Amino acid sequence: MEALVAGRELSIEDRCRIRRRMMFDHFKWDPQSGDQDVLAEYPVILSADLWAELKCKAEALAAELYAAEKEILCRPELFCSLGIPDPIIRAISGRKACGVLNLSRFMRFDFHLTRRGWMISEVNADVPGGFIEASALTELMLAYFPDCVSSGDPSLRLAQSIMSRIPGKGALAFVHATAYADDRQVMEFLGRYFRDRDFRVFFAGPRHVRWQKGKASLSGPFGPVPLDAVIRFFPAEWLMNLPWYSRWEDFFAGGETLQVNPPEALLVQSKKFPLLFDRLQTPLNAWKTLCPAAREIADAPLESGHWVVKPVFSRVGEGLFIQGVSDPKENVKILKAARRNSRYWVAQERFDAVPLAVDGVDKYLCVGVYVIDQAACGIYGRIADRPLIDHRAKDVAVLIRKG
Repeated sequence: MEALVAGRELSIEDRCRIRRRMMFDHFKWDPQSGDQDVLAEYPVILSADLWAELKCKAEALAAELYAAEKEILCRPELFCSLGIPDPIIRAISGRKACGVLNLSRFMRFDFHLTRRGWMISEVNADVPGGFIEASALTELMLAYFPDCVSSGDPSLRLAQSIMSRIPGKGALAFVHATAYADDRQVMEFLGRYFRDRDFRVFFAGPRHVRWQKGKASLSGPFGPVPLDAVIRFFPAEWLMNLPWYSRWEDFFAGGETLQVNPPEALLVQSKKFPLLFDRLQTPLNAWKTLCPAAREIADAPLESGHWVVKPVFSRVGEGLFIQGVSDPKENVKILKAARRNSRYWVAQERFDAVPLAVDGVDKYLCVGVYVIDQAACGIYGRIADRPLIDHRAKDVAVLIRKG
């Protein structure tokens, strides 16, 4: 049997049943984008051997990334090379601790099948999403494919990791961009794991968190409430856009209150991380094998078709230039912006993606493998009509064939 195939398409009745369960049981409030259903009508099925291979690759990448992050934290002269904005450089430079392994950490590596084998386009090391789909959609789809199993429940595993570091039934702040329903739904979904176990759960914006002598508490309408953990789903690079009186820099100072993820994860979230490969003492063999080469904008022939142009902190495929794939009108704007402000852009060597046949139609798959506390657990799948995984891609359950 093939290592990677598309499963059969579910009936309309079964798809509607899953859609309702996702909306009303699992907080998936945005199952549609424009006129398109964002949930794929079928799963993607991996062989057990392929899943074992991707797990091994993801864990190797994560181990190297943690070691590189620790080194970079102790070498602030490298921060500018990563495209980190100056206000955040100053905030991170004030951090004294260089240890990162004792914290609850999670990240997601986005794998693509290419002519050169499986490669990653990036790591989401700061605030990766996809938990509802990776956990709930996978569970619901398994009911229709009894010959398959799950790759793991990343939401439950993350919750267990956080709980193991908190004594008793503590108070947790789920910090997110409160104006966005798609962020809130993830917080509600993850927060349920803690509410069901009698933790005190608060949904708040970053301005509600105050730090004093290394300890965090909630202010404003909540309290004050001393916090045992801050689970942040607010991108670290957005923090500097908050008003000065919010004292956002305190997030970077560290302290006794657990932060998940700590904001210094932004250092390795940067798409310019591959530019440091030869400047770091940390061995990065997995990264050099699985991640495409990168160049500064001025050093890459962008119109050649061999390079992808990305913002250093792009998310959901936003702002990407891929010759012949992305919108031509947008390409002009992207190249102009990249050349004008190259510090915050990077060129990545383009890989030749291999399509997956779905009922005779070519689709392009992204397999997002979560690593939680250095162990791979769970997959967030997305599938698109073109080799660009952006907001138009569909969420697809990724199942593992038994045996």
